[in-house]
Amino acid sequence: MEWFFRIIMIKKMKIISINDLSFSYQNKIIFKNVNLEIETDKITFLTGKNGSGKTTFCRILSGLENNFKGRILFEDKDVTKQKVYEKAKQITFLKQEPLANLIASTPEEELAIWQNKFLAKDSHKQQNERNNILNQFDLLLLKDEPIWELSSGQLKRIGISALNLEWKKFWILDEPTAGLDHVQIEKLKNIFQTRRNNGFGALIVSHREDLFREYSDKILRINNFQIL
Repeated sequence: MEWFFRIIMIKKMKIISINDLSFSYQNKIIFKNVNLEIETDKITFLTGKNGSGKTTFCRILSGLENNFKGRILFEDKDVTKQKVYEKAKQITFLKQEPLANLIASTPEEELAIWQNKFLAKDSHKQQNERNNILNQFDLLLLKDEPIWELSSGQLKRIGISALNLEWKKFWILDEPTAGLDHVQIEKLKNIFQTRRNNGFGALIVSHREDLFREYSDKILRINNFQIL
């Protein structure tokens, strides 16, 4: 009976498994035979020197980069060859460049798209939800402003606010604090703390280990083509 219990426990573990991952770009080795497990219900912090491959690793996990060798399993399912839209059902990736995360012309429209998934129907409840999220990130007064007239920090906050509509997915965030002031960074840290307390995970990629050390269940570093 004990062995059966152990098998059940293993099957219930929420893990991204990376097996023998290798990646090169223009004859430069970025990763070499990386073997790694990331728990999808925990907060994992990834750091490394500039050019070490932090963003590349995010792109591989999210499906934006497929030119690699190795195998990736998401909670026991092989997702190595999955397309971006398939991986997006399980993973939400906040890119380092703020504009790359946005598809609408105003902050409110951005949240409305994520709420409705391109459906025309909108409700009073959804409008209230949008306003609450925008207010949380000090964007309510800017909700109808054109995206192209906002600062990089404001654009970053729009992207982060949209994550709140993808709460049950695994988050990957590439340099999420870039362009944020101290107040907004503290709000972001509180979000990670809430996720951690409720069993929802994230991979935070940043050079600012000092900001997230206390909120992370695991800290990884890229060094010498490995992630350890």
